[in-house]
Amino acid sequence: MFSFIKKHWVFYLVGAIVAVALGFALALFVGAKGSTPENLHADDVVQEATDSTTVQDGAAEGDAAVQGDVNAEGGTAASGEAADATEGEPAA
Repeated sequence: MFSFIKKHWVFYLVGAIVAVALGFALALFVGAKGSTPENLHADDVVQEATDSTTVQDGAAEGDAAVQGDVNAEGGTAASGEAADATEGEPAA
């Protein structure tokens, strides 16, 4: 078997190169078809920017519920604090 591979190594090399090229082409095709269109992506960026501004305004007013993360017990922990605080203990 190894003598056959040694004899025909060029064909194996060409086959490997073709396989890699097809893999990259398929990845490019799937990436182009599956990606978000530019106009929708721009709308999402604008929406996220306005959402982060709203969260920052809420934090400035001391509204931890707007900025906070919900922990396992259903309570909230302000951003930057541990969200895994147990019940009855402060999230500090």
